[in-house]
Amino acid sequence: MSETPTMLRPRDWARVMADFEAAGPRPVLVIDDLFSVAGLKLLHDELSDDTPWEEFATSRRRNRPQSPGLIRAGAELSEALHPMLGAMKIISHWVIAAGRGTGIRMHADNSTYSMNIWLSPGPPRPTAATDGMLFYDVLRPERMPYSRFSSHDACEEFVREQNGIVAHRIPYRCNRAVLFDARVMHRSEPVSFPGEAVSDSRINLTYSWDHLDWARARTEMSA
Repeated sequence: MSETPTMLRPRDWARVMADFEAAGPRPVLVIDDLFSVAGLKLLHDELSDDTPWEEFATSRRRNRPQSPGLIRAGAELSEALHPMLGAMKIISHWVIAAGRGTGIRMHADNSTYSMNIWLSPGPPRPTAATDGMLFYDVLRPERMPYSRFSSHDACEEFVREQNGIVAHRIPYRCNRAVLFDARVMHRSEPVSFPGEAVSDSRINLTYSWDHLDWARARTEMSA
């Protein structure tokens, strides 16, 4: 069996964390060319089979898959971001494969930090209003329970009540990561990949970091 390659490209992670810290009260930071060529290929190969996926809105989803590349990538990212994360650990990771469809509606994540990474080859989409992510100028409140910030309807209503607007549009690009404050309300744009097979879908991988007891407390909080 071949050894799992180094997943991350070399970069100045101290600068990444400084840029994130300087990004304001609702930080969203783009990191391009996150993975090495070998690392990106390994992840795409690991995730391009058609089983086992669960249906999720107009896409397919895997929760906490345990393939070697995914585990190695999470460990390398946690080490690189350790000065910012402190004692936080990856509490969840998931993969969504979306073909043509409406994308994932408004929500926030149950963590302190999240990183979304696009893994599918294809041309960048800098101007088309498809395949990217939208981040709003609204944070989920600390006392908002998981049952509400995981509800698309509840989040859309909350953002409307706050007169929220799009603060960042992040266009699709293969091997692009978006590091963000997980409280920021966000959604994906409609997806325009062929999507008949997983390998033809827009595959995005998300890691979330937090203290486990903090995340558990949000799930147990009453509405």
